[in-house]
Amino acid sequence: MARKLWTRGVLCGTLVMGTGLGLGCAGMVGNMVDRAANSSADAAGTQVGNQVGNQMVAQYSPMMTQAMTKMMFAYAFNGVGGYAVNENPYKPGQYTRWNIPRENEKPVTLERAYLAKDKDGNQWWKVKMTVPKDSSDEADAATADDTLIYEALFAPDGSKLLRLREKFPGDKEAKEVPVEEDTYGYAQPHKLTAQSLKGADKGVMSVTVPAGTFSAHHLVFGGYGNSDAEFWESTKVPGGTVKYGNVAKEGTDSSNHVWMAELSAYGNDAKSELGSL
Repeated sequence: MARKLWTRGVLCGTLVMGTGLGLGCAGMVGNMVDRAANSSADAAGTQVGNQVGNQMVAQYSPMMTQAMTKMMFAYAFNGVGGYAVNENPYKPGQYTRWNIPRENEKPVTLERAYLAKDKDGNQWWKVKMTVPKDSSDEADAATADDTLIYEALFAPDGSKLLRLREKFPGDKEAKEVPVEEDTYGYAQPHKLTAQSLKGADKGVMSVTVPAGTFSAHHLVFGGYGNSDAEFWESTKVPGGTVKYGNVAKEGTDSSNHVWMAELSAYGNDAKSELGSL
């Protein structure tokens, strides 16, 4: 049950975080599923509740899946605010893996990998998120971590998503996701001007992350309410980014909108896990 609730919770969260539309998923889907499932203590009531919940999840499944994809791609490709700030492109086979810390829990890991280029110049990429099991939940003690994997084929210039494969927690095998023309959950990062990047650069500093210590340019952008978007950029790693996220402004409470990703590993031996190549 804990794993199912986590998966539903992440999907609901993406409707707010990923789409920015605030579609009321928690109230419209989450709470109604809970009320239906818990409306009666007897087996018959629970069965009816589960059936109602399953029907509702099925109804919203395409929207949730697209929102999840948009959130995953936003974290992996767009950094913060949908901007491209690095100047060290990945080469086929290269990957980076980041830790996203959580309070009192093991960090979530997010991996981005450039798998290969096909004969037409299109690019296969992998995005993988792993959420460690809840150490405080006894029901999770014997279960594996939750892992969600996407492998996506993009146009040569990265402007368009052409094909998508996915494997959700609990899936036995990967599934092909239908990709409609110009409609799926991917937005190419916005390229900033050289002047904007220079203006945001606070200089070179030493930054330590799980993958090591780097000399990195520290870029800070405002315009995010109670938080700033910050990046630490080094040419020593694929993609150039060793740390990025939203940082709360001094004296403000923006805990609901603050997160940070820190480089934990990188390399040149990325492989497909979904049989896409």
